[in-house]
Amino acid sequence: MPQGSTTTLCINCKAVIAVATKTCKSCQTIQPRKQRLAKKLAKFEAKKEGWLKNQKKKQNTSHVMDEASVLLEKLQTMGHKAVVFVAKPGEKPATWHTHVVHPKWQLTDQAAKCLDRMKALFEVLITDVPPKKEAKKSNNEESRRAIWSGDKTSITW
Repeated sequence: MPQGSTTTLCINCKAVIAVATKTCKSCQTIQPRKQRLAKKLAKFEAKKEGWLKNQKKKQNTSHVMDEASVLLEKLQTMGHKAVVFVAKPGEKPATWHTHVVHPKWQLTDQAAKCLDRMKALFEVLITDVPPKKEAKKSNNEESRRAIWSGDKTSITW
C-alpha cells in the first residue's frame, strides 16, 4: 500500500479494509494494532544493553533528556498535552531526585501547585513508601460520625 493509504488488507482473508478497522467484517479476524511501535520496541530491545553501555560511557543522559523535551514540543505543536516525570537515583540508597519535563507553558499559580502535587505523588509511587499519615482529627471532626444501632441509623453532628 502506498504511504498515506486509508485502506489495508485483512491479515486472514486479504479483504480490503480501512486501516482503523479492529475486526474484519468478512472473516471476523481481529486485526493487529500498533505494528510499527511493536517493531520499534523489538528492535530497541535487541540492542538495549549495548545502547545503555554507550550512553553511560559517553555520558549522554542529557542528550536523551533533550530528545524528551523536543518530543514534548512536537506533541504540543500537534495539539497534544504531555508531561514527563523523571527520577534518577540519588547519592544515598533509596533516594530519588525528581523533576518534571513539560513544554514551554505559562503556568498559573494553581496549575503550578497541581503539578507539584503530581510530582509528589510520583515520588511516592517510585519509592514505594506509604504517604505520611494525616494529623489526628480534632474532637469536632471525630464527633461527626454515623452510628449504627440495630434497625435505626442516627447521625451525630
